[in-house]
Formats: sequence, structure tokens, C-alpha cells
Amino acid sequence: MATASTLIGVGISPGQAEFLGYSNLTPIAAAGTSQTTATAIKGYVTQVEVISATSPTALGIRLPADVEFQIPYFVLNSSAVAINIYPPSGSKIDAGSTNAAVSLAAGYSQIFNRIDNTRWTSTVNASGAGFARYVATRTAMAALSGATDPVVFLEEAGRQGAFVWNGSNLSANVTADPQQGIYVAPASDTTGASGAWVRVYVNDLTAEMFGAVGDGTTDDLAALTGLINYLKTIFTTGFLAPYWLFALGGIFVLVTVFMPKGVLGFLSSLKFTRSSDEELDPSLEAQSPSQTAK
Repeated sequence: MATASTLIGVGISPGQAEFLGYSNLTPIAAAGTSQTTATAIKGYVTQVEVISATSPTALGIRLPADVEFQIPYFVLNSSAVAINIYPPSGSKIDAGSTNAAVSLAAGYSQIFNRIDNTRWTSTVNASGAGFARYVATRTAMAALSGATDPVVFLEEAGRQGAFVWNGSNLSANVTADPQQGIYVAPASDTTGASGAWVRVYVNDLTAEMFGAVGDGTTDDLAALTGLINYLKTIFTTGFLAPYWLFALGGIFVLVTVFMPKGVLGFLSSLKFTRSSDEELDPSLEAQSPSQTAK
């Protein structure tokens, strides 16, 4: 899956990510052994699968020729083997030769941008194997190395999303998040003292990120507790803590000093009354608007 949040996680601007975001992708088949015979792609977000197993590493796709500059093309190789990605005819990718392909390893993704009439740039990670690694489970993520896989996409049901490696001591965060909704420590150091992958999220946190199923049968208490505990850390630690406590203090003063009867009592006191002249002269009640004007 490539949702808006995951696209933002790999460097696409929020506006473009909202435009490009998909809930599901229809895979295309890599084909051909040259730039001419490679499968031409059209969509901004492309998931590639290798259908044939006869010559797997030679199969490829070709970037489109007529596209606007600086429009990101997100390519995911969801197959089990590497694929070749060719530029349009007469163009080149990064510092490569004209018409030469670049290789994208199995399970990785890469972003391509057209910068002028004959040149494309690509984003790769430190290992050079592609920008982001896709994994099926948190266990598979933990088996990776943050040095070579700094950006990982988790495809585990309900927990899908982008995670970015943080090499700081995150032991306290990892301990506070046993459900691994936000923090996933590597298997080499499960405490998180040497770092962890941290979920990238834009707006919403969901209980599913912490393992909730929501089928009416599965016990989701641990997942809900994990979400609540994480939300508590947001408002009680870090830079938000003093503002949160200040807000609570302000609410207390407002209710106890300015609204001694409570919010409903305060609202009920906001009523309009007639002027003292109207209250002292009942005869005005019987006069019509025209009579009053006279």
C-alpha cells in the first residue's frame, strides 16, 4: 500500500502526497531486456512485480517520456528479484550513461524525478539498493540494520506505515511502547538503547497501529492501552508538557473563579432583559409597533 502518509515518509511534500496517495496499487509486470522492450509505466505511483522467472534480473520498466518536471515517480519492487529501471529514450538517470538502466533490489522502493529534458534524478539509501525497504512484519523489520535500511515500510495488516531509523538512545520510548505501535527496536538491541525505527504519521493515530483488530471477538485491551499510554506521553513529556499543564490550570481557574455555578450555570445566566422603562410601564405591552412609533 502507498497511502499519503507513507509517501510523505519518503520525502514527498504533503500536498503532492495527498494528490498521489492510493489505498491500493495494481501491480504491473516488468518485462523486456532492453529500454525498448521494457514495460512503460504511466502512473505516478507504481508497484512492480516480476511475472516471468526465466530471466528475472533482466526484466525492467521504462519511465515515461512526456511528464512535467519535478513530479515524483514512486516505484516499489514487490517481487523477489531485482528489476531494471530505464529512463526514456535519450535520457539518463543520475550520473549514469544515456539510456542506461539502474537496478532496484527486491523489496525496495525508489523515487524518480525528471529535472530537465534529458535528466532524471533518483533517491537511494545508504546501501544503494533503493530508498526504502518493504517488510511484511515487525519481526522482519527488527532483523534489518538501521545503517543500511534507514527507511522501512511495514505492510503488516492494520499496522501499515513508514518507519524512519533514529540512532539515539530510545530505550525509554521502546519500554513505554510494548505494542510497537510507534517504536520498533532492532533484534540486535531490543532495548532501543542503540536506536529504533520510529513510525512516521501525519495526523491520526489509530488503535490498529498498536495491534487492535476490531472484529468484535479479539481482545484489543492491550492495543487500546498501548495507544492511550502513548498519547499520555505526548502531553506529559517533551515540549508540550508545560503548555498542557498550563492549559489545565487555565481551565481550573476559569471554572472555579469565573464560573462558580459551572458551565451550564454560566450559560443560563446569559439572558436578555428589557429596559427599565418597559418594565415600569406595562401599557407598552398592549401597544402595536405603529402606536409605539407615534
